[in-house]
Amino acid sequence: MAKQKLIGNDGALYLVKDTSAELVGDVTQTLDELVDGDKASGDGAGFYRITALATALTTVFDFEGAKVGFYFYNDGTLVPAVGDKVKEMVLEVSAVPDASIKSFEIALTKDKIEMTTLPDDIKTYRMGRTDASGTLSGITRADNLDYLNAFLPLLSVATDGKINYSESTDGELILLGFLNEEDVTGGKRIAVIGKIAIENGNIKIVDNTAQEFSSNFSPVSGDKLQLIEILL
Repeated sequence: MAKQKLIGNDGALYLVKDTSAELVGDVTQTLDELVDGDKASGDGAGFYRITALATALTTVFDFEGAKVGFYFYNDGTLVPAVGDKVKEMVLEVSAVPDASIKSFEIALTKDKIEMTTLPDDIKTYRMGRTDASGTLSGITRADNLDYLNAFLPLLSVATDGKINYSESTDGELILLGFLNEEDVTGGKRIAVIGKIAIENGNIKIVDNTAQEFSSNFSPVSGDKLQLIEILL
């Protein structure tokens, strides 16, 4: 039975580096095939971002509101038209929840603009643009230093003495947060997705306690968080 009233344990968070290549539609191949899988294999099931649209008459993205920068989910069977281009964000076959995160929070606000004029008996307002900001908290893991590498360069020394150096990154990640990570026929999965920038962070070590970290984040400039509902 699908859950309607949600608790924290229902959720899951995925944080992924944006390293995928652009996929170019050719009106013959499904998303499964464009990600180098077999047709109907499900290898292409996951979340994507539209990077280019074919003409209004030929694009497969003919739903209201479709535009460049729009995120969507598909089970891998979609066949993009010639001129349609997408970028894979998070594929289900390779997605692994971030094991270091204890909690995440996203605050949504709108600008409140006063529109009061002299004839008004009471103050009047209009709501302006939406803004989003968030926080992450978790436990530092020795096998995942991506969070710290957003601020500090990383030099890794292998057992054979080989040295690898990684300059600090720009802190941009793809955030995919599920309010309910369930798979029940007749239910739904609710996700929020977008590119975020890590703004700040800390390293905290206290005797006899877990090494915890926390940071603030916001959507990358020119991008926005998007809510996606997937019926099962």
